[in-house]
Amino acid sequence: MAHQQSTLQDEIVRSITSGTFAAAVLWGAIVCTLLNIVEYNMTGLLTSSYTVGYGQLVGGALAGALYAGPRQEVLKAGGCAGAISVLVLGPITLLLIMTERALTFGIEAVVFESIVLLLTAYPVAAGFGALIGGIGAYISRWLS
Repeated sequence: MAHQQSTLQDEIVRSITSGTFAAAVLWGAIVCTLLNIVEYNMTGLLTSSYTVGYGQLVGGALAGALYAGPRQEVLKAGGCAGAISVLVLGPITLLLIMTERALTFGIEAVVFESIVLLLTAYPVAAGFGALIGGIGAYISRWLS
């Protein structure tokens, strides 16, 4: 059992340091998703709900630092890492908003509003996530 655990740890370390596109996007998206969850919870405690997208910026920077390819591919890796977290967390956030508002408004209004949000705000948020992730990747490549 200890041998299997050590090989799993070796594989994780190898995937982080491999410099491949998929590994860079994976680890960037994981960090981005975790930071977005923290940022989402922090904005609920603050008086203003304005967020910059630090999760996308840091996740994109990590993806850009881990990927050992040309600059254009680094931008793609950072953009993918930034957009994946929005694509994963977006429906969960929408579901939380729907359940919160369903207690106050009628179900028809909540479903209509959710469909409109899904068709308009979701693609825009994913696009901005990719943009901010790409900026983070470019900055990390420029600094290294």
